[in-house]
Amino acid sequence: DIIKAQREFLVAINDLLATGRVVGLFEKEERDEVIVSVRASVKHAGILDTKDNCWDFFIDRVKENLHVVLCFSPEGGILRQRCREFP
Repeated sequence: DIIKAQREFLVAINDLLATGRVVGLFEKEERDEVIVSVRASVKHAGILDTKDNCWDFFIDRVKENLHVVLCFSPEGGILRQRCREFP
């Protein structure tokens, strides 16, 4: 189970680094709260404040401001294997 959880974590990190998104990270209610919270900023930016535009605006801000530091143990062959699976 731990290996499966670690693999799922690496998939989520890989998705985040590749696309800036993690599927299923927010529940619908949380996503709606985010949309409401950025609506004024979206309008101020001169963008039509649809749900999709608000969400994309939020994701763009996350991509601009999120910094990720990953640390791996260099011991064993698992690091080499994981780096090949998740370039």
